[in-house]
Amino acid sequence: MHDKNINATLNLRIINHRIRKKTKIKRPEVKPVDHVLVDLAFLELKIYMGLQETNSIKRP
Repeated sequence: MHDKNINATLNLRIINHRIRKKTKIKRPEVKPVDHVLVDLAFLELKIYMGLQETNSIKRP
């Protein structure tokens, strides 16, 4: 059973690779979205850190 599953996944990978080669779909089309998500995550972290800093600073 395991061998068949491994072969199936390998075949899928090979097929996907061939399709990508034929259609010349490049991954950078998807990457900008990832960058945006990463930037958003950093922004949230910065805001959170900022809030922590302002909370720790005692205002007169």
